[in-house]
Amino acid sequence: MRPSDRRSNPDSKIKRLYRSAGGKRSNLSTGKGRLELPTQTPGGKSVYHQYVIRTPRRDQLLTYLKSAGIASGVYYPLPLHLQPCFKSLGYKHGDFHEAERASHEVLSLPLYPQITPASQQAVVSSIKKFFRLPLK
Repeated sequence: MRPSDRRSNPDSKIKRLYRSAGGKRSNLSTGKGRLELPTQTPGGKSVYHQYVIRTPRRDQLLTYLKSAGIASGVYYPLPLHLQPCFKSLGYKHGDFHEAERASHEVLSLPLYPQITPASQQAVVSSIKKFFRLPLK
């Protein structure tokens, strides 16, 4: 990384993330139930701290991506209501179905300001291969 890159305008970094995230979004349509991509409300923006997808086949996809040399991660494997620090609140498995389902389905894909189009395409292509989608 060049010294000038470290001092660059934060807005330009965010714009690069938008382009990267937009590229993933436009190239990864699989249909409801197989793979859900991040959405935005009209007029809303995200800084894409993480690019999180959802799939019921999360663990298999994670293993597949790892075998292809692509880093991905599960940052929130346990919903808040089941975290030990909230035990005193008395919540149990089944109290928040959607949070529990999400904790088993979310996967963060590589996304950072310096990601190259080639690296981004490698991620997209690997996911398409996993889901047996046309590589266009």
